[in-house]
Amino acid sequence: MMDIKALKTELREQYLARRAAIPAEEKQRREERICRLITDSASFRYAETILAYSPRENEIDIRPMLLHALSLGKRVALPRCVGEHRMNYHYVTTLDELVPGSYGILEPAAEAPIFEEDPGHSSLCLVPGVVFDVHGYRIGYGGGYYDRFLHGFHGSVAGLIYRDFIIPSLPRGRYDRALPIMITEGGMIAAK
Repeated sequence: MMDIKALKTELREQYLARRAAIPAEEKQRREERICRLITDSASFRYAETILAYSPRENEIDIRPMLLHALSLGKRVALPRCVGEHRMNYHYVTTLDELVPGSYGILEPAAEAPIFEEDPGHSSLCLVPGVVFDVHGYRIGYGGGYYDRFLHGFHGSVAGLIYRDFIIPSLPRGRYDRALPIMITEGGMIAAK
């Protein structure tokens, strides 16, 4: 019997290949719809801080949504890897501030102010994934960065994924955390 790590690796490779095969025009159409659904949501509207990500190759490109959030005066924070499978979110005021970091991903500079959760302010954390299941569990790139961060996060959380990348069930480990909502180009889906 395959172990959980091997099963996750196999699924990750399968869905990364599928994602890379999406034609550019279709990918852009899907991304525009996802960005629109995010900005139309109550969670976005009422959030003072948007925690998001800088997309890596073939990942859902949410930069238009980030620019919109900044234009509305919302605080935007993006992750920066800070050690063994850990990340902090740092505030940015423009996407031009991002610098190449871990894994070649653009991230905030080390001196950018760090996000610290304030119970008096609402935050929305948008989490990428390679594949999700209907229960809100996800497979990312295998580092556990988001699971560790979300363990202590109390704001709103939503996963971003293409609709046809949600499957009935995924293998999961004891530290994996389910997300309550998934935002797809087909709409918002509550985890079962």
